[in-house]
Amino acid sequence: MFYVSGIKHIRAKVVVLGDAAVGKTTLIRTYLGGKPLAEVSYKPTIGVDVYKKEDTYSIEPYGKIKTIWDIWDMAGAKPFREISGIFLKGAMCGIVMFDLSRDQTLISVPEWINTFIKSVGKKPIILVGNKADLCEKGVECVSHEKRREYAERASETFGFRVPYIETSALYNINVRETFEKLVTELIKQYLSKEGK
Repeated sequence: MFYVSGIKHIRAKVVVLGDAAVGKTTLIRTYLGGKPLAEVSYKPTIGVDVYKKEDTYSIEPYGKIKTIWDIWDMAGAKPFREISGIFLKGAMCGIVMFDLSRDQTLISVPEWINTFIKSVGKKPIILVGNKADLCEKGVECVSHEKRREYAERASETFGFRVPYIETSALYNINVRETFEKLVTELIKQYLSKEGK
C-alpha cells in the first residue's frame, strides 16, 4: 500500500479461478464495463487473459482506497489446470467461482483454493457463487443450506477467512461488491502484517 495526496493506493494482481463456464470472464467484463452485458456467447478462455481496472472504494473505517487491479482470467478447463500455478505467481489475492446451478463446480472449489494456496500462500480469497439469476428463474440450484454451510466450512478448512458472496455476472448483481470485499480483505491482511 502506498499514499498519493493522502489517498491510500493499492496495486494488486488478482486471479479469477474456477471450473469452465462458471462465469469468470463474464464477471470480469461486467466489472470492467460497470453495467450488465447486452449479450454473452460462451468462448472458453485459453490459458489466461489479463485486464487492468482502476477503481476507488470508500471502505469504513479505512476511508478512500484507490485500487489498480491487474485481473488474470484463468482457464478452467482440465488441460490447463496443471499449468495454472505458473500464472498464479505474484498474485496478492484471488476470486474462486462456482456456478450455483451446477453442483460439480462447487465440489471443485477446494481444488482451486488449494492450487492458489500452494502457489502464493494464504492470501485473501473471495468465494463467489455465480448465476444467481438462474436460481430466481426456477433453475434447480445448489441449496441455500449447502451454500451457506460450505462457505462457513471453507474458512475453517483453510485456516483463514474466506468471505462468500452470490452474484449474477450477466446482470451486474454484486459484481463490484465482490471486488470491494477483496479490497477490504487485502487491507485487513496488510494492517495485520504491519501490526496495526
